[in-house]
Amino acid sequence: MVFLRAISGKSPCAIVLERIKEICNRIMISTPIVKEWISKANAEGMSSFIILRKLKEIGQNKKLKKCNETSIEKARKLIVSKKCKKPTDRDDLKFIEVALAAKAILVTKDRAVLNLDPYICGRIRLTIISPEDYLLESS
Repeated sequence: MVFLRAISGKSPCAIVLERIKEICNRIMISTPIVKEWISKANAEGMSSFIILRKLKEIGQNKKLKKCNETSIEKARKLIVSKKCKKPTDRDDLKFIEVALAAKAILVTKDRAVLNLDPYICGRIRLTIISPEDYLLESS
């Protein structure tokens, strides 16, 4: 929901998105993540059309990258083979998988996911951080 709040202009998420676009080389997404955003669009006062348009705008700046299925599948297998922790809400697993596949920082407001920080799976150490802490660390 951080990304949805960000593109709808809600603070501090909107500020986080701008900071990410300034200092990061990409924002990783996957088809299941986009589908979830579209299904939750109305809760943030947007339509699916607005979300897709915003994604296209961010993509034109070369900041948005779709994580390929092969990388996600490798992350999924790593989680299973190493018996890594899984979020209590199975719907949150897709965010962990993409972050693992991309070796990226996961920015979230979801308390259950934040409690997994640091997320260690095999040799990969994933940082999970709140938008507020991300802003503090990136300034």
